[in-house]
Amino acid sequence: MHLSDLAIKRPVFMSMILLAFVLFGFIAFRTLGVDLYPKVDFPVVTIVSTLPSADPHTMEATVTEPTEEAVSTLDSIENLRSISAEGVSQVIIEFNLKKNIDIAFQEVQAKLASIRSNLPHDLLGPIIDKYNIDAVPILSLIASSDLPVDELTHLIETEVKEPLKRIPHIGQIKLVGERKHKIWLRVDPKQMEGYGLTIQDVEQGIKTHHIDLPAGRMTKNSAEFLVKTKGELFSVESFNDVIIAQRNGVPIPFRAIGKAEAGMEEERSSATFNGTSAIALMIGKQSGANTVEVAKQLKKIIKQLQQDLKSKKIRLEITQDNSVFIEKSVEEVRFHLLFGGGLAILIVLLFLRNLRSTFVCALALPTAVIGTFAFMSYFDFTQNVMTLLALSLAIGLLIDDAIVVQENIIRHLEKGYSPLEASSVATRQIALAVLATTLSVVAVFIPVAFMKGIVGRFFYQFGVTVSIAVLISMLVSFTLNPLFSSRLLTPSKRGALYQFLERLFQTIERGYASLLKVSLKYKKSVLSLALLSFLFSIYLFGHLRFEFAPVVDQSEFSVSLKTPLESSLTQTKGVVKDVEGRIRNYPWVDYLFSTIGADRLGSVNKASIYVKMLPKEKRKTSQREAMARIRNDLSSFSLAHCTVSTAERGAGGGQGKATDLQFEICGPSIEQLSLISERVMKKMKEAKGYVDIEISLEAEKPQINVMINRAAAADAGISPFLIASTLKTAIGGSDITSLKKDGVRDDVTLRFSQEFRNDPSHIAEILLKNPAGKLIPLQDLVTLCEEKGPTQINRSNKMRQVTVSANLIHSQKVLGEALKEITSFFAQEKLPDGYRFKFSGAAIMFQDSFNNLFFALGLAVILVYMVLAAQFESLIHPFIIMLTLPLSIVGAIGSLVIFHMTMSIFTMIGIIMLMGLVTKNGILLVDFINTLYHKEKKERDEAIIQAGKFRLRPILMTTLAVVCGMLPIALGKGAGSESRSPMAVAVIGGLITSTLLTLVVIPVVYALVEDLRKKKFFMTFFFKKIRESVVFLKKENA
Repeated sequence: MHLSDLAIKRPVFMSMILLAFVLFGFIAFRTLGVDLYPKVDFPVVTIVSTLPSADPHTMEATVTEPTEEAVSTLDSIENLRSISAEGVSQVIIEFNLKKNIDIAFQEVQAKLASIRSNLPHDLLGPIIDKYNIDAVPILSLIASSDLPVDELTHLIETEVKEPLKRIPHIGQIKLVGERKHKIWLRVDPKQMEGYGLTIQDVEQGIKTHHIDLPAGRMTKNSAEFLVKTKGELFSVESFNDVIIAQRNGVPIPFRAIGKAEAGMEEERSSATFNGTSAIALMIGKQSGANTVEVAKQLKKIIKQLQQDLKSKKIRLEITQDNSVFIEKSVEEVRFHLLFGGGLAILIVLLFLRNLRSTFVCALALPTAVIGTFAFMSYFDFTQNVMTLLALSLAIGLLIDDAIVVQENIIRHLEKGYSPLEASSVATRQIALAVLATTLSVVAVFIPVAFMKGIVGRFFYQFGVTVSIAVLISMLVSFTLNPLFSSRLLTPSKRGALYQFLERLFQTIERGYASLLKVSLKYKKSVLSLALLSFLFSIYLFGHLRFEFAPVVDQSEFSVSLKTPLESSLTQTKGVVKDVEGRIRNYPWVDYLFSTIGADRLGSVNKASIYVKMLPKEKRKTSQREAMARIRNDLSSFSLAHCTVSTAERGAGGGQGKATDLQFEICGPSIEQLSLISERVMKKMKEAKGYVDIEISLEAEKPQINVMINRAAAADAGISPFLIASTLKTAIGGSDITSLKKDGVRDDVTLRFSQEFRNDPSHIAEILLKNPAGKLIPLQDLVTLCEEKGPTQINRSNKMRQVTVSANLIHSQKVLGEALKEITSFFAQEKLPDGYRFKFSGAAIMFQDSFNNLFFALGLAVILVYMVLAAQFESLIHPFIIMLTLPLSIVGAIGSLVIFHMTMSIFTMIGIIMLMGLVTKNGILLVDFINTLYHKEKKERDEAIIQAGKFRLRPILMTTLAVVCGMLPIALGKGAGSESRSPMAVAVIGGLITSTLLTLVVIPVVYALVEDLRKKKFFMTFFFKKIRESVVFLKKENA
């Protein structure tokens, strides 16, 4: 029994099945998460190790390299990066997208545990976490108050940061502009020398007088007591009275050699909101977490905290929230989905001119869309731009099957069939053609399974969503259409409007029939015209500009500043204030959020200004124009190197920057890498279209190397560790203990006074004490060497690496052109052995994407052919139908050129989808021609013309329904429309040209093929080739 007959005979049974789809879809819709794109975060594990005062070379050799060697043997690593800077080693491991982050975390822990004994014994860490240290925050929060900075810092740490950290899937929370309360013990080295003391003596003296130690357990009468020694100091002033040593029976208090003072940490970062100083909290998420869900939880807690902190006069304000743009983009696509569906239904009403028939067709839309949500939930998809865009683009497609079936039912009703008979016969007659059209759409997305990486994830969710939706719509057309048509459709009165439109349609049909007659008479001319159109599209393709994704107007961008390396925080603050003043003069600026020292290494010469623009509807200047103006304004700014970039959204934030072009140069020597990168950058500056050119290699910083004379040190009985630790405490300071006050512990830091630390020549005067108690000046044991060294060493996959980045002036150069040019630069450069370059960031995604996409496109064409061959039980007829594919390319490429749009991954998605869409018209036409010509034995041209007339309306109806369904996306101006619009434009252009040319070219080619079949051309050609092969084999054997 055919599915349609089952629906007609058992309407309640079938209604309940379809109602179940809708019910589960509604339930799933309520639970589906919301995100900008499918989950494409690489599982990332970050390892941070700290060795105070170690230079970058030491960190690389003693910490970074052993760590890399240990973890590099793990499976599924995509990329291994590291940074070695002063006192810090960061190793970032990016795993394959399929890797479970929890398993990866455990594997990294095990590897590091096995090498811990080989790392420096005073190393702090390694600290392992499941977030990408390079990831930009999903939300930024500013806290301001009239309280002293150290008090505000304490309150933010305890009453804001701690509650936020408890939210599931929260990653790193970084404070910027904070300064903790600290106790400073500053000693005068001259006074110490007078008493014969060293800094180590002072440290030991403080520690022995400030103790809180358990002594053990004792029992009395079967009761157990804990014994504890309480010898802590309870005030800052009490440190001044601590007896450090005795000389000739006279005690030497700390106040005799130094001074204890309450204060704050040194200021190493800064945050301002519209020029007002505050403390910023940069909140990230863990890899793979849903941005919108995490942001919702954050804002819920923040709202409560805002109320709680009012009494303490602390103001909390969200300055940047990535989830807002995501929700706006998703809401925009939802609107397109509803509006496009409404337009498609109006087209159906226009053609059918019957409310009941239109109602039956319209039921396919909500059933297919809502039913798809159930499967999206099962596959763990989210409501994101790609899945909702799939439904929006397919909205006309979802009603297509219902239109074709319904039009056939109406045609049988007009022949005199009863509603029940018409519903059954018409559905069964068209069923195979509808099945073939649906499977051809599904077939184009099967190659998605063979695609890897981020674009594979994008395509996977888009393709699966479309495929499920069209399969459900086919099921609806085979069940709901005949079910309701058999009961609702009745002969109705035809008014003046109906008659007018009928005459119009009949006129169009007669005109089309006349066109077919002429076309069949001049077959060669028609084919020549089609061929010229296709060749012209190939010509246009050569003039298309390629980029990874169009620039989206997010109403925000980032200005990065880099002052000279020796700049202090105060100097950088002045530069930021100057730049902020320039930016604030523009009328489209909403607010500015600036940070200094917020990068992963806390560099006080680096700043970032987040520029939030007014909403798109409230300004005339586009984001791209605004960025160009700011870039031009700052081009002559001499106090800092400034770059203007879009705010990065890949990891979910606005404080990062996303550059258009990035490439890495790897090799053993930093000096050689620097020379190569400088030469390439010079060529980029000479070429047109590159701006904001930057290199990751920082200028070398002056440093004083203390070279230990091991023989002299051994003779004196002084260990290298004592020398290093003494220098660390004297110059950098050491946290030797802590002081508890009001339930809070503050670090107590010991170091030399500022006067000593301001003059490097005093280093040689530092005294050390050997085991015999003799004081030895450092100058007897070491040699001081002044030289320049790198501030950080970057590595990629265990090789030293330099990254060059740049933005592009899109009116002069797009990414595809830039990649070709950079490749040619390196071809001219001829890298030495052991050196290589590779693209990274958007550039590598661009290369991988288009390689995968063109492969998927070719495979999709093959699969569509296989589906059609199976449907028509013919190897020839599928070729006829597939002529619609090159005919669609004419309109797709032409529309992109006309509207000055680029070829991007979004456009390619549309074109692959187009491959499935355009075959529908050819299938409907060829299937009916076969029925009339082969089964009903009509004369060939008569069968072609009659089939064309009968199929003209459903072809025009389905095409216009799909076009109107996509029209809101093509014309959209909302959030993120810049990436979606080219996709819809390409599909609409391809559908229009394909439909118009298909209606003429397919019948002509069909006639030519049938002429050749009558002449037994194909069989003759086939047997001729077989004979030639046999003769060839005989000669070879002889």
